[in-house]
Amino acid sequence: MQVVKISQLGMVLTANNMEYTTFEDYLKEVHDKQYHGTADDAPDDYENWLSNVDQEDMIAYADLYAHKYAFQEMIESIGYKPTK
Repeated sequence: MQVVKISQLGMVLTANNMEYTTFEDYLKEVHDKQYHGTADDAPDDYENWLSNVDQEDMIAYADLYAHKYAFQEMIESIGYKPTK
């Protein structure tokens, strides 16, 4: 598990080996990690949360997503295999 500190957000996001196919999937996972309600209310809470994310936070989420997943895809596309 990787832990990433985002100082602008004042929170810690964790990324396990989950595969995100879209940025929206990633945002839903970020929301799920901080959500403490019932499953029935989660979709509405996600929409409310998403509409209240400020621009700086959204840029930080996009940077994290791009760094973690887009960069990883680029590295894999050239056939690089990190040594353990």
